[in-house]
Amino acid sequence: MSSGAMMPRARVVSQDVTTDLAGLASKVGYADPFEALVDDTRSVALRSVDTLQVAASLESAGVTDRAARVRFGYADVFDLADEVCRRVGPGPDKPSPRRARNWTAELRDIGHGLLYLLPGAVFPIAFGAVGREALVVGVLVAAALGWVWSGATAWLAYQMLGDGKPGSAGRLLRWSSLLALPVAALAGAAVARVAGAGYAVVVLAVAQMAYQMATTTLVLYRREILVFASMTPALAAGVWYASSGAEVLPMATALCLASVGLALGIAIWQTTRQPKRLATMQTKRQHGGDTGLASALRGKVRPLLPMLAFITLSAAFFLIPQGRHLLNRSDIAIAFVPVIAGMGIVEWRARLFGEEARALLTRVGHPRQFVYRVWGLVLSGLGICLVSVTALAGLMIPVVARTGQLTPAIGFMAAAGVLLTGAYYLGFLLANLGRFRELCGSLLLCAGLYAASGFVTGGDMRRDITALLAATTALIVLYLAALAGCVGQAYRHR
Repeated sequence: MSSGAMMPRARVVSQDVTTDLAGLASKVGYADPFEALVDDTRSVALRSVDTLQVAASLESAGVTDRAARVRFGYADVFDLADEVCRRVGPGPDKPSPRRARNWTAELRDIGHGLLYLLPGAVFPIAFGAVGREALVVGVLVAAALGWVWSGATAWLAYQMLGDGKPGSAGRLLRWSSLLALPVAALAGAAVARVAGAGYAVVVLAVAQMAYQMATTTLVLYRREILVFASMTPALAAGVWYASSGAEVLPMATALCLASVGLALGIAIWQTTRQPKRLATMQTKRQHGGDTGLASALRGKVRPLLPMLAFITLSAAFFLIPQGRHLLNRSDIAIAFVPVIAGMGIVEWRARLFGEEARALLTRVGHPRQFVYRVWGLVLSGLGICLVSVTALAGLMIPVVARTGQLTPAIGFMAAAGVLLTGAYYLGFLLANLGRFRELCGSLLLCAGLYAASGFVTGGDMRRDITALLAATTALIVLYLAALAGCVGQAYRHR
């Protein structure tokens, strides 16, 4: 019944002195004023995914928090909107064309794990050139520095691409890569001085940083194949050294350094070009054109700080267990091979979650539907990551067993690594949703507890791995709890 048809009847009834005014609503067609509100708001509620949209519609119609309390008996407009959505019920799923899967991009993401494994192929050469103790310390320091440096650079570059400024992103990548080399050299010199090692560790640190920045740049430009191509001589050198021995060490080392230099040179050259895919971004944004680097960085340093804290704590949580054991048990590094190889799967599932969550917004008609389905996406992605890395560990363990190097410590550390990939997947989701306070708090707590457990375990391998398993499990639980407070909010996925 329309409001225009109700008004004449309401006027007649109200002028009758014998009328029971308390029953006026039922005489004009509604037993409950809330039913009238539901009927007026039904079309908005059926189109909305988030309760906030319905609340905004109610407020625009003049429904205040006081009106929600006095007239309808709800605490505020938001509670009223939630009840309106519940009363309206789910609408029919909205038909929308499903996005075609871009298998090339997905396979590229999965292949990133191989990029992260590539440096391991030349570690035997580095071991021969640097020595075991200096190699372990140098690799850990350079890995931590490169992880943080390249992560911060990549985040800023992606922000500039989002602003439609690919030229500024290229300049940032170029200058950041060049500046990273002397910083890595200084870190390597510090390690050499503290460890009493030769300055070959400086070359190691610079080479590792150069590879990390080259990989970061070429991944951003979707030129991963160029990384593999440029590192082919290094892989050949690793095989050559393993089969021929120490007499070929100088030539094998030179080939490795030449490969890394080639990768970095290609990456820097790439930053001077503007691929058509990135050039079109500028025309799609209205930000006043691609200005200088300083202008492009304006307003981005402050938002970078929580991301930088997250990257630093993530690196610490991954590297602390290795640093604790690699000096005494170099074979323990084998347990982390499935984790590193599986990071491409983690990146793939985290990116796919964002796309599927946005697509889900067009296919549901009620907030609760969205909550249930988006949690299905979270948990299915987590399951795929855990199963995939478990499968990689299952392929590795028989190979290690045939070499006679398999120990219970490797098996338990591999299990901890499987959980670690799940934690990183959930962490990426929280980072994409902007929940850095929960991310950093959870990481700081769990990494701190694991680091402190070293005083209790006293270097016992079994107790230490148990502590790592407990810390990683706690991190997953904390991440899931943090997601419970935000992942079902539809506006965060738009």
